Amino acid sequence: MWNSNRPPREIFDEIERRELTEDPAESAFAMKGDWDGKPWDPPARQQPGVYAWGEAHLLLAYIVQFEATQDPRYLDTFVRRFKMLLSLRDDQVGRVDEVRGRIMPGWGSVRFSTQPPHQGKYTSWAVHVGMILFPAARFVHRVESNPTLSIRYAADSQVFRTAIIESLTAYEDQWHERQPAGSGDIEGFYTEPMTGAAPLPLNMMNTLGRIMLELHLASPNSRYLDRATKLARFLKNRLVLRPDGAYQWAYRPGLEPPFDAGAEDFSHAALNADFMVQCFHADIVFSQEDMEHLLQMLLAVVYRGQGKFADFINGSGDQNRFADTIAWWGELASINRQVATLIRERYEIRPHPAGGPGGLLAAAMLGKYGY
Repeated sequence: MWNSNRPPREIFDEIERRELTEDPAESAFAMKGDWDGKPWDPPARQQPGVYAWGEAHLLLAYIVQFEATQDPRYLDTFVRRFKMLLSLRDDQVGRVDEVRGRIMPGWGSVRFSTQPPHQGKYTSWAVHVGMILFPAARFVHRVESNPTLSIRYAADSQVFRTAIIESLTAYEDQWHERQPAGSGDIEGFYTEPMTGAAPLPLNMMNTLGRIMLELHLASPNSRYLDRATKLARFLKNRLVLRPDGAYQWAYRPGLEPPFDAGAEDFSHAALNADFMVQCFHADIVFSQEDMEHLLQMLLAVVYRGQGKFADFINGSGDQNRFADTIAWWGELASINRQVATLIRERYEIRPHPAGGPGGLLAAAMLGKYGY
């Protein structure tokens, strides 16, 4: 299916015809089962937070595919599928967040509840809400910025915007601000009841930052701009510039330096990189120089040639564990089109046919950036 002679749209549409069902996608590269191919236990519909790592990628793929083709049929599919996810939101079915002790407008799970004393408890992680709602926020941005689309999808856009705001508001008590020593710029971060008072891992917080920035770009909103800016500062303040000119950061750095201990895995790091690119294009915190350091990390430190990538962003790890998630880095192609070449290269040599949400997103990114 993946070869240099096939247009990305043709690949996207073939994956869609061959694999898409009416049920939400349960993992990144398969419509059913977890990342090991096993059934979710409990089933995914009983812990819909797991769709953050499956259907959320698929939903984003449809938004990117629209951006690549300007064909509203992809938005039609997005709308239908996102409405299905909204119907599974915990407040729609009466599921109680057992950690917070209340019903949340989010998508909970038990699979990730491993921290004592909350092992096995049903809870709605902020990161899962962020992953699931980001494509919807991008939909709102695209629709409300286009006179034709704003008429066609007026009702849907309003429903989705309202749902997004409901979810963001539910996490207000997890937001914190601080002024770092020696700096006049306030930074912000989120916490999670499951994990205590320490800041969440960077990628978890920045899934919410991406949403707020999209809503601001759709309709200027000083509150969301302020939040996204403070999250961006928190991230940038924890980036380490290596001697080779590449950025590096830890998975969960603390409030105070030093910040040079450890390196995030290539998969989760993509969420932070995507937030950086989004901020750069909006002229928030990150500069062209920052993008060059980010590209240096990807192209010179992580990439190992022939579709292979280090497991961590400091170049360590040789299992090629997260190589398929190069598609998650696709928006960096807006800075350097070589990133699109890396996506095509990886998916052409992948041992098994690259379909599912990940394959759709890869094809959409290639179409968007003119491969």
